[in-house]
Amino acid sequence: MEAEQIVPFNPILATRKFRESGFEENQAEELSNQINNAVLGTVATKNDIVQFKSEIKSDIAEIKSDVDNLDDSLGSFRSETKLEFQKVREESKREFKNVHDELKRDREETKREFKNVHDEFKRVREENKRDSDGIRRDFTLAMSLLQRDIGLAVNFLRNEFVQGTENLEEKLTHKMELNMAKTEATNAKNFVKLIAWVVGSVALVSALSQLIPFLLSP
Repeated sequence: MEAEQIVPFNPILATRKFRESGFEENQAEELSNQINNAVLGTVATKNDIVQFKSEIKSDIAEIKSDVDNLDDSLGSFRSETKLEFQKVREESKREFKNVHDELKRDREETKREFKNVHDEFKRVREENKRDSDGIRRDFTLAMSLLQRDIGLAVNFLRNEFVQGTENLEEKLTHKMELNMAKTEATNAKNFVKLIAWVVGSVALVSALSQLIPFLLSP
């Protein structure tokens, strides 16, 4: 029976073959190192190598299938992500438009409010001006009326004072006249009394003069 021929293993060549088969650099090197360690640790026959090669091809096919599935998954994920991103972008555009419209409405509302406040301030200022003018006119009119009333009051008091003074003078004159009349009446009464006393005295003297000779006669 013919002895099985031992085929030497070349890791560099295997790594290149693995890369050519679709493996990545690190995967190809790792696989070659594992195979090389296995070969160096055991004595492989040609049949072992053929079987191993078949297993490797099967693993490679499985890996390629997984890679294809992964590509399909990645493609589906990309599509889903793109669709989701498009939804998010459209939603963001709608939200941005809503925010922009809301800001626009708020700005217009603020402009209207500012205009209303400005108009109200202008109206209040005009009303205050009218009120100030009216108050100034009323104050001027009131001062004029007050000056007129003061003038009338002063004239009235002056006239009353003059008339009162005249009345007082008249009353004083009349009173003085009354006092003089009373004095004259009193003087007249006293004079009458004096005359009466004199007359009485003369009568008394006359009577005495007539009575004395009568009394002195024997």
